[in-house]
Amino acid sequence: MNDTLKSLLTRIQVIALIVGLVALALTVCGAFVERSQFFFSYLFGYLFWLGLSLGCFLVAMIHTLTGGRWGFPTRRFLEAGYLVLPLMLVLFIPICFGLHELYPWARPEEVAAEKVLRQRQAYENPWAYIMRAFIFLGIWIWISQRLRRCSLEQDTRADAEPTRKARMLSGPGIVLYGLLGTFA
Repeated sequence: MNDTLKSLLTRIQVIALIVGLVALALTVCGAFVERSQFFFSYLFGYLFWLGLSLGCFLVAMIHTLTGGRWGFPTRRFLEAGYLVLPLMLVLFIPICFGLHELYPWARPEEVAAEKVLRQRQAYENPWAYIMRAFIFLGIWIWISQRLRRCSLEQDTRADAEPTRKARMLSGPGIVLYGLLGTFA
């Protein structure tokens, strides 16, 4: 890569960093100015990016199970998509602070006033919600990291053992994906 291209990329990176920091500052301001709208918008954005990441994860597991040449050109892109799951775990933390803004079952006064919310309180309460989210994301992260490790081993080994391991992981992984997605 020549020096002109390097300097151009460096300038673009610096500009992107500045734009990102300004957007972060505006987001923090929004959290204090319009708290309720901030949490609804944050949840929407979070679920959008989590959905993309989990979609990449599912497609990668499907390709691992079914085989075929159709998935090889996209394998690294899919892995890049699902390798952000640890970041999604960290980005879930602000949602924990906005549960009272987002969900009626997180507001004790509404739970006391609504019979249906009282009946669902064992499942729908802040601590159960947070624990489920961290456990489910933890399971998805663990499977995705193992799947990635198998994928990298496939590139360095001539035998089929990494592929077999990945398939043994992807079958139950797809079932767990569906179950955890349902309960999430």
